[in-house]
Amino acid sequence: MAVAAAVVALTTWGPGWLARAAFGDEAPALTAVEDLRHVFVLSVPTTWQTTVAKGDTAVATRSPATGDAPPDSVEVVVRDTILGVTDAKSCEDKVKWVMRVWLHKQFTTLSEGPTTIGGLPSYGHIYTWTTSTGAQRWSTQACLVRGGRVYVLTGTTAYEPPAAPAHADLIMAILNSFHFTKDAVQ
Repeated sequence: MAVAAAVVALTTWGPGWLARAAFGDEAPALTAVEDLRHVFVLSVPTTWQTTVAKGDTAVATRSPATGDAPPDSVEVVVRDTILGVTDAKSCEDKVKWVMRVWLHKQFTTLSEGPTTIGGLPSYGHIYTWTTSTGAQRWSTQACLVRGGRVYVLTGTTAYEPPAAPAHADLIMAILNSFHFTKDAVQ
């Protein structure tokens, strides 16, 4: 089943396509969210709570709560590039190191490799993990490097094997709506 989860996650959606292809007539209503520096835009469901901030986590959005389960989420973290990070793969390698060493998050990699997010070259990592309360989660993460900055996009949803991740199609549609504004540094 890990292969099915990875296949769902690696489906590439173009920026204008978004949800219709994944959801047909039941596509969620989406709204565009722009970071405070006006560098990128992301489309998220109108029912999700979204925070736009000046810190490293430039955009964080969460689905409405359903019972005791953690909400689905998408975050975009933006940092200046650091020593050793020169491309999308080295960015993702550094993110995985931070997750293990600093956040003490244990995860199981389902797949990783070069991919695109919103038509942009990136390096993706799809993994499962368990929260401190025992909830099983599925996350897909992509790193992009542009203009001396790294952009780490992470989407997370429920995961109850052997079923496919609960809302992987929606998470991927949100991530693939990511695009730089015309005023962004090349």
